[in-house]
Amino acid sequence: MSKTQVSQKTLGKRLQDALASAPDHYLQCRDTRHVWTVTKNLHVVKQDRSQTVVLVERHLECSRCKTERSDTYEVRTDRWGITRLENLGSGYRYPKDYLIKEMAAVEHPREVLLHEQLRRALAAG
Repeated sequence: MSKTQVSQKTLGKRLQDALASAPDHYLQCRDTRHVWTVTKNLHVVKQDRSQTVVLVERHLECSRCKTERSDTYEVRTDRWGITRLENLGSGYRYPKDYLIKEMAAVEHPREVLLHEQLRRALAAG
């Protein structure tokens, strides 16, 4: 085996072990995505000198795993005079032990995750 193959095998085994000890709700969120609940609706976080709203945020929390998300928007007016919120991105704060570094390092991590869910389902009968 090449060094890359050995590394992938080692990382894959570490990912299997990490997923085997992860709570069910962490696996569910990674597989079917988070179940978001708004904890603080759209609100102004920055205004310019003329008190014109510039930046807006919305905060959410996953009801299963408790991951927190903060969406940031900029108030924009297009060339036709239509005002809108442009999504600038989202920030996340994950619960302890949610992030698994091997998920980004192995081939087909989602498929390994799905297999762990199957293993649990079969074990439960």
